[in-house]
Amino acid sequence: MIFEEIYSALSGESTITDLVGSNIFFEHLPMNFKVSDDCLVYFGNVQEAQHTTQLENFGDYYSISIKTVSKTPINRYTIGQAVKDFFKTFTSSTIRAIWFERDIPIYNEEDDLYILNLDFTVDFCNG
Repeated sequence: MIFEEIYSALSGESTITDLVGSNIFFEHLPMNFKVSDDCLVYFGNVQEAQHTTQLENFGDYYSISIKTVSKTPINRYTIGQAVKDFFKTFTSSTIRAIWFERDIPIYNEEDDLYILNLDFTVDFCNG
């Protein structure tokens, strides 16, 4: 499945894990999670299904969002840039391409957190 593939890609890339360690989460932060270290949260959904074949494999386009969460504004951009740089050239047997769409910086005043929402489109091959 695409979400396991995204997790494996992010957690297997040393430039990313050097910045966030193992703090990579799907859909939301764990209950009662205290953000003292930087982390990533990712989620997504199917954008559209391809009805033609490419290399004899059907595929879907997914919208994937990755949030960098940090206590400092500079770290959110550093982590975000590492993710964007990594996905520029990443492919696998099931991910044919990843395109960066936009980033949206947010400051969560209540929790004093700096967030950068990164949006991507992923061409995912279903096999």
